[in-house]
Amino acid sequence: MSSADPAKVSTICRPGDSGLLLPLFSSEQTWPDPLRAVLYCFAMLYCFLGVSMVADTFVEAIDVITTHKRRIRSRSGEYHLVTSWNEVVANLSLMALGSSAPEIFLSVIDLFRQDMHAGDLGGATIVGSAAFNLQVIVAVCIGCLPPGEVRSIESLQVYYATAAFSIWAYAWLIIVLGVHTPDVIDLWEALATLLMLPVLIWVSYRVDIGLLDRFFSKDSEPEKEVAEPIPEALPDESIETAASASRGTPSSARMPNLHAHKSNILCKYTGSRVRFQTSQLWDSAMEHMSYGSSLQLTTSESISNSGVNQMAALRVQLLAPEQSMSQRLMSKPIVVVRTGGENIPITVEYTVHSCEELVEPESDQKLDGEAENLNSSGQVPQRSSRSDRPKRPILSTGIFHMNIGDMESMVSIVRPLSNDGLPQDFYFRLSKVKCPGKDVRSGVWGGITESKVSTAIDCPGYLSWLEPSMTVVAPEAGSEKKRIFPTVVRRAGCVGSMACAWRTQALTAVGGYDFVEAHGVLRFTEGVTEQMMDLQICPKRPGRTPDQFLVILEPLSDVPYPVNFDEHAEGAPESCILCITVEPTMAGTKLQRRLDRWLNLEHIRKGNSEWVEKMGEAWWCNGSRAEQSESSWEDFGFHLFALPWKILFILVPPSSYTGGWFCFIICLFFIGIITAALADLSELFGCVCGLPDFVTAICLVALGTSMPDLFASKSAAIGDPTADASIINVTGSNSVNVFLGLGLPWTIGSIYWSLNGRTPEWEEMYPEVAARYDKNVAVFVLEAGDLAFGVALFSAASAISIFILFLRRAFLGAELGGPSKPKVASVTAFVSLWFAYVILASWRSIRDDRSDTVETLSIVLPMAIICCGTVSWAIWCIVTHRRNPGDPEEEMHGEQSAADRAAAMVPVYSGTLAPVAEELNEASPETEAPTSPREPEESEVEGFLELPDDTLKPFVPELTIGIIQTALTPIHEPTPSFI
Repeated sequence: MSSADPAKVSTICRPGDSGLLLPLFSSEQTWPDPLRAVLYCFAMLYCFLGVSMVADTFVEAIDVITTHKRRIRSRSGEYHLVTSWNEVVANLSLMALGSSAPEIFLSVIDLFRQDMHAGDLGGATIVGSAAFNLQVIVAVCIGCLPPGEVRSIESLQVYYATAAFSIWAYAWLIIVLGVHTPDVIDLWEALATLLMLPVLIWVSYRVDIGLLDRFFSKDSEPEKEVAEPIPEALPDESIETAASASRGTPSSARMPNLHAHKSNILCKYTGSRVRFQTSQLWDSAMEHMSYGSSLQLTTSESISNSGVNQMAALRVQLLAPEQSMSQRLMSKPIVVVRTGGENIPITVEYTVHSCEELVEPESDQKLDGEAENLNSSGQVPQRSSRSDRPKRPILSTGIFHMNIGDMESMVSIVRPLSNDGLPQDFYFRLSKVKCPGKDVRSGVWGGITESKVSTAIDCPGYLSWLEPSMTVVAPEAGSEKKRIFPTVVRRAGCVGSMACAWRTQALTAVGGYDFVEAHGVLRFTEGVTEQMMDLQICPKRPGRTPDQFLVILEPLSDVPYPVNFDEHAEGAPESCILCITVEPTMAGTKLQRRLDRWLNLEHIRKGNSEWVEKMGEAWWCNGSRAEQSESSWEDFGFHLFALPWKILFILVPPSSYTGGWFCFIICLFFIGIITAALADLSELFGCVCGLPDFVTAICLVALGTSMPDLFASKSAAIGDPTADASIINVTGSNSVNVFLGLGLPWTIGSIYWSLNGRTPEWEEMYPEVAARYDKNVAVFVLEAGDLAFGVALFSAASAISIFILFLRRAFLGAELGGPSKPKVASVTAFVSLWFAYVILASWRSIRDDRSDTVETLSIVLPMAIICCGTVSWAIWCIVTHRRNPGDPEEEMHGEQSAADRAAAMVPVYSGTLAPVAEELNEASPETEAPTSPREPEESEVEGFLELPDDTLKPFVPELTIGIIQTALTPIHEPTPSFI
């Protein structure tokens, strides 16, 4: 094969010519070509490393921008936590810009390098990167999963939209380049290409919020609600299982289903729907708090100054003004806590009152448990009596002790019975607190000292916050952190154990500067209806604006106990959110408040700290001296290799400043500079090697700019539960590359030549195009020979690739992973399509129209045979793969039987089979083992067996027999509970 057409080879490496930044000095052009080829190739690889390093910081800044959350208030007055950016919009705009920034910058810079003429480097890099993304990256994601694992796309509507746009994008290029106006880009064509990006974003957004749900959802009849026996634990799926099952779909689309699902869980066994109004519960709580909001400490002697200071910090109280108790429990555990005064042993007296009020009014004498306020002079002011407080009969009394260091105590109260022998509701009241042996008279403590215990339905209930929101005054600057104790209550039942995870999340407050970030687990054993967490508020300087952070309750993924949240709480039904507002001790001036609101000075403090830490991490291998001492030689060598980039990127600020936008802009600047150098290096390398820019772009530049995406997609395929991040990002990124990476330079070039008109140089470069237009008219010319051929090849390859993915989902149930034979065949087909594209496109660019028929057949025919063979083999392996139950070749489920596979997919909780077990054990005594399983009745299975997928239907007989055999086995162990 002869050398490439000299007209297509750049002359940037020859004396008298230069690029935008390179060569650095003129004597470089006299060096030997082999030496320069090695140096330019090494420099290109080093620039790829720099681009990938700054792109990581760029994506981090974009993530901070797009994941910013804010609270909005609906017309009904309820607050909702929303993300400022829709996930799909963020992925197709800023995220796509972050992953495709080198290709887009290269395309724009190539236009300016060519003096506003179209070059081969930018467009070829766009198409070559798209081919590498769709064929190679998807092939790696298919083959990298371990045997037996699969990943499927959950956001099918968004995938269909982005896939359709990616095919249309390259079909549009064929129309523009070769059909409508060959070799010319009109202004309206350029604008149409650029405006297709917002159209793609708008359509994908509309699809994401449910525009096409009616085409993908199946109509189903509403389930009839039937009252059933109460199990010891919920037989249905937990909210965590339902949330993970719908992960990847928009919250607006899945919330109605989960909302109804949670309502079914709460009230499935009551035979009716029950709604709990948070506002009513809160009003009731306020009413009860007014009756018992303080305690009186009784001692025998006068107080000392040190005793006053010590006792002033003591608080003893209950956690909630209202608590629930299930019908089947005969005793109620009540949690009493104290804050401060942990070095004081105390004895607390309590009384249990009936809910019935006495007819005679209460006297005006001071009541036991009423608080006294200690002023700064040490005197105790008198409080007005509360004659309106109802007087209730005392049913029982008792005491309990809290030793030194005890911050909480659990008191078990036996449920009182009425005259008819029926359980009744009651009030639990803390009456007195004593300090034995102390010559200290009390101060006053606020808090809840009376709680009503009501009988609730026998179900696990739901979790909610005691207060719908909290406002805290931060301590002054220079003082110690302030502790607060948000309380979580369990309402409408307390049967069985319940647990949830909790964590703090910054909103406008900054973790570590406004509050201390924390997380943990709350465990509610049977009968316990309240738990408290300990948080710390950092000192706040006067004059700052109030800031907010969230405390979020979430399900535990590794605990088989279901957890339900208040359906009216913020974040429901997937979580329960408490918003805490931190206010300064003193309001500042209007200018101070505006400055803090715009810049968030705490974010600046955090950014300064991170920037200083970043400067130190750049010098050490793996980020610190301790890590460097444990690093390997390979790590240390790579650290030295990348050290110049690390030192240069110290200039990139952390993403904490201005919500990530400052970091975003600086990263764009660095990416633009490195991409400009990369464009010159690519052209220099092609010049010394005698290769056209088109070949250099699709073989080297496209691979170098796409390598970070390859490793990121592989990591997402292995770590994520779905294939959305691996495949949808590819189809979306390919569309964005065309619409923005080609539409933007085309628009700039078209506007430039429309305004400036033709020049002698332009007429000399494009004589055929100049003859087609008027004398004073100039257009943006793009000779579409190599680019149009490459686009046609890729369009055919992309249609075949998407068709294979469709077959994998239809016959294998997943796009990624799966059995070995179809997986290997799919990977082979994808890789062969990419190799065919690179070889044929490069051959077309190098040989152009100088090849004869024999040469054309010798190149095209083998590639066609290889591609047809690998694609046909992949389709045959996918279509003929057996997926019947019990298939010995099925590798996705191993050696498990059909019943074991089905049982593993049905969540079973403690107590689920209790109603069936009791019914069956009446007919089958415990001493007699069942000889043969009988055919179960439909009513026995209904309610606790739910098929998660149609593929389980063939397993129903075998699975039902296994469940009934389990139910016939006597149950001796109690329901597990958290300790």
